Amino acid sequence: MSVSASSAVEPLLLIGARRRAALREAFVACVQAWRNEWATATDPMRVLFAEEVEHGGARNGHAVYVSMKSGTHGKLAWIQAEHDAVPGWLGIAAHAEPNSLASHAVAREFQLEMVRSLCTTLARQAHIDDSTSECTSATERPAWRGRSLAVTIQMGPARAKTTLLLSPRLVELLAPPRSGERSSPAPSRRRPAIAEERVLVEAVLGDAEVSLRDLAQLAVDDVIVLDRPLRAGGWLTMPDGTSVASIALGRCGERRAISVSKRT
Repeated sequence: MSVSASSAVEPLLLIGARRRAALREAFVACVQAWRNEWATATDPMRVLFAEEVEHGGARNGHAVYVSMKSGTHGKLAWIQAEHDAVPGWLGIAAHAEPNSLASHAVAREFQLEMVRSLCTTLARQAHIDDSTSECTSATERPAWRGRSLAVTIQMGPARAKTTLLLSPRLVELLAPPRSGERSSPAPSRRRPAIAEERVLVEAVLGDAEVSLRDLAQLAVDDVIVLDRPLRAGGWLTMPDGTSVASIALGRCGERRAISVSKRT
């Protein structure tokens, strides 16, 4: 089985290489688990994520169409499965004529059941509990297809294709951000780059409240008593008011100085 995907507009252009790999891994796992429930034999799996893939209509005009949605997440996927894809899904050789498969009501219902099963597997992988799927038609392609991820599945040597249009929301759920992969070296690499930058700091010794009348009448030798005792020292702040350290007041030669007593 080979799987190829196209990243025409969104959302693949918005995710990095790791999430692309996670998406491929999740999607292939879905297809493999789904096929294992039905197939009598499976072909070796080959996965290819291409930049551009053509997605035309069904080769012979006969296909099954299914839409998948969720009450919580909205539209999730739209699937087009060519009628003669069933033997490839099952891992068997097709003995019937393709047109007879297309016109056989029982074969069509069986194919619909398999496609709905694929929808269930996708929902399970994406941890969606309220997904539903229903039969639709070729003329009801979703309006969001320009923003979807188009994925084509082909089993073994069969020419028949199954095409899925995955909504951005489903892609997001299938390939969530891997927070555990975020490593700490990135901030450490930034530290040398900003180490020489200079910033203004202020030594604050305390606060006091005065009335506007007293403030307007301030004169030389007036005294304002702060809210902190002398032994309590003060704190070192950034221009935005953020406190970075507790300090004690002192001197260095003929200049006033502070010593850091505690980092905050």
